[in-house]
Amino acid sequence: MQFSKRVSELARLHGVEPKDVLFAMLSTAGASTAEAFAVIYRPTVSTSAALQTKASNYIGRLPGLRRLIKQLDAERAATTNNPDEQPTTKRRGRPRKDKDDKQDDRPVLDYTDKDAVLKELARIAERCEKESDRLAAIREISSLQRMKNEAAVEEDKRVVFYVPLTFDRCAELLEYLEKYYGQQTEA
Repeated sequence: MQFSKRVSELARLHGVEPKDVLFAMLSTAGASTAEAFAVIYRPTVSTSAALQTKASNYIGRLPGLRRLIKQLDAERAATTNNPDEQPTTKRRGRPRKDKDDKQDDRPVLDYTDKDAVLKELARIAERCEKESDRLAAIREISSLQRMKNEAAVEEDKRVVFYVPLTFDRCAELLEYLEKYYGQQTEA
């Protein structure tokens, strides 16, 4: 897979893989670490607690990834024009739901749903300024689409089994084959 210069440069600077850089970018863009981990690495676990544990363990094993996430958080906080927002107090992921806080009008996206991830990646691809970042997002969309199609094909698989042919039924089979091939040659 080919990555943009920025992704490759960040991977080289922090000593991580390019997939780790995409994971860090997605987790600092608003997705929780568990959701970003599920999208990029496609683990076999399905519960959110297990995903969060795997993501935390993965980040803990790679100090370069932890530094990269902090750097991307700082960059994102520096680009916002809101002076009330401090980079040290900014929390990644979805905002916590307070009992006193009113609900937002926009729906909360479920990043474990393939369709929601595809919509988010399409939105990211539209906003990308660099062509290489846009192509990377489009490649991720196509791989998720392939996964979605493969899952649909697996449900439609037929079970095929064979019944052994006894000597008594051989004559029936020969008659059937003669009729079948006779009809084919006439048509």
